[in-house]
Amino acid sequence: MKKPDWPEIAEKDMPPELRLAYELTALTDARDARLEIQKNLKRSNQPYADALLADLYNSIGDMFLMTRSARRAFPQLATVEQDSVPAYFLKMYYPMKYQDSIRKNAEKNRLDPYLVMGLIHQESYFNPLARSPVGAMGLMQLMPPTAKELARRLRSSANADDPDVNIRLGTFYFRSLVDMFGGAVQLAVASYNAGMGNVLRWRRAAPHRPMDEFLESMPFPETRNYVKRVMMLSGSYRRLSR
Repeated sequence: MKKPDWPEIAEKDMPPELRLAYELTALTDARDARLEIQKNLKRSNQPYADALLADLYNSIGDMFLMTRSARRAFPQLATVEQDSVPAYFLKMYYPMKYQDSIRKNAEKNRLDPYLVMGLIHQESYFNPLARSPVGAMGLMQLMPPTAKELARRLRSSANADDPDVNIRLGTFYFRSLVDMFGGAVQLAVASYNAGMGNVLRWRRAAPHRPMDEFLESMPFPETRNYVKRVMMLSGSYRRLSR
């Protein structure tokens, strides 16, 4: 039996005090919808209010607030229980942008396209103009000197704000990491976060340690979590693409 999606759930179960906010959200009346939600927010209707806010922020392109609200409304997101989340919000939480470029460049570089989607989701949440505090740019968060060197090698533009260029350079770079680690994708993912030099040094200190144990032994907590999250995101994109 097909599970109900958000429009059916909202029509049937939306608390009466939030129904006007739901109708305003459907009309993408952001200002009035947000005011209506804030005015009628209660502990008992918080999940519905957060779902409405996620929908609202998505409609105006605020991905940071959308993800925050969606995770509050549906804590199952990005966990093994996320299949219980309405498909409407799964599609919202896992954008499927730039598919042609991702698939073309993944194939060219012998990469899993879903892994590339997971990397982009984690690095920039598909924001082509994303900037990190240290200056990394675009969808795959390339540092300007790295982008310039990759562009030189590929005889390509170095404009990392261009989604196609960023994906072309980023997938080529990630392929080089995979090759550096003999096809060990998880080590390449770790290098994308912590730097190739760090991961090479850690692996040389424990060359025979089983991969799962090695990944848990990496001294950077951020990198341990990064690898788990990218692999989880990759699996989610694969399942949603079926």
